[in-house]
Amino acid sequence: MLLSTAVLVVGLLSTVITTAYSFLEAKEYQDDMLRQIAWLASGSKRHEAPWLPVKREPAISLADGDARIQVIFLPEEPRPDWLPVNISSALFTCPSPEGEVRVLIAKDATGRTLIITQPTESRDELAWQNAIHSSIPTVLLLPALTLIIWLVVRRQFRPVRELATYMDRQRAGQPLTLPRQDIPAELTPFIHALNRLLERLQNLLVQQRRFVANAAHELRTPLAAFSLQVQNLGNAATKEEMQNRLQILKEGLQRTSKLTEQLLNLARVQSGAAIADPVDISRLARELIAEYLPLAEAKHINLGLGEEEHLLISASFENIHLILKNGLENAVKYTENGGIVTIRLARSNNTAVLEVSDNGPGIVAAEKEQVFFSFHRAASSLGSEGSGLGLAIAWEAAAILGGSLSLHDQPTGSGLIYRYVHPLGKEISR
Repeated sequence: MLLSTAVLVVGLLSTVITTAYSFLEAKEYQDDMLRQIAWLASGSKRHEAPWLPVKREPAISLADGDARIQVIFLPEEPRPDWLPVNISSALFTCPSPEGEVRVLIAKDATGRTLIITQPTESRDELAWQNAIHSSIPTVLLLPALTLIIWLVVRRQFRPVRELATYMDRQRAGQPLTLPRQDIPAELTPFIHALNRLLERLQNLLVQQRRFVANAAHELRTPLAAFSLQVQNLGNAATKEEMQNRLQILKEGLQRTSKLTEQLLNLARVQSGAAIADPVDISRLARELIAEYLPLAEAKHINLGLGEEEHLLISASFENIHLILKNGLENAVKYTENGGIVTIRLARSNNTAVLEVSDNGPGIVAAEKEQVFFSFHRAASSLGSEGSGLGLAIAWEAAAILGGSLSLHDQPTGSGLIYRYVHPLGKEISR
């Protein structure tokens, strides 16, 4: 509809321009006609030009009643009173008792002066007639052209309307790819792009359903245990037994609180609402080492900062904190007593490299990517506390920051390297 309206507006504008141009052309043509009459009259005597319809009166009219052109011969005939005395132009417009007239003054071979006149009213009438006649075809064709364009556009966009109807009829929870049959070649790339988007959306919905189911399962188990522990608490025979059961209940509450915190962190990271700020990676590493040092000392783990390059990057502090914290927490948790956990900070090929290495049991190659899925736990971590969310949260945070997170085996001996690579770009390094 918009295209048809645009065509109609452009057509009307062109019609107006054409009409105005035809009007001016018609008036110019009438000036040329006055010049031709003057030339014909100046080159012949009256008796030698019987085809020139003149009269013996002072005002000699041509037979053309529409044009109303008059020829006056001077000095044989009286000079009109309205004619200016001092004339600088041979073709001009001036007032007369009968109205405004167009005047042409010329000389013939004998020296006589010819005055050819034409009322401007007649000139304008003839010019408007010519202009209107020239614009009639355009005016008649505009509605037909607009209708044709509307029909063609409507026909061409019919597949788009059908696709829109198809998408409206889909169920919200199960998007289906769009059909590719009977689609114009111009729309094929658009359909392919939409199908790729729908496929990604479907995968996200599947992941969301899996996440919700796993989260419900992870929360259901401790809640059921809480219910049982509360019942057992009332059956405690002694104060000591009651304290033991309260301690078990307290530990369960702590684990559930930890799980809830991780779920909230994952939702917060996935929202992408974090703000980028300058982050001192070296300072953050030392703070995290101080936080996990008591746990490391309890397991006699040598925890420290190894290779260090002072890096100041622009990123979300919360996301960077989650990435480094999860790597350090897993390393300390799963490294055996007397092990070694080291944080390494370096710059490589315009990237910041953050590594947490340990000499623990490691992870089999087949699970190095699966552990980044929500609620997935490596076989080596079964039997220990954990929800399987830490690495998933770290991976989401890394993706939002535009970095990459990966796990690697130690080059020598057992152990694992937890590596995050952050693109520096215009970041500050010192």
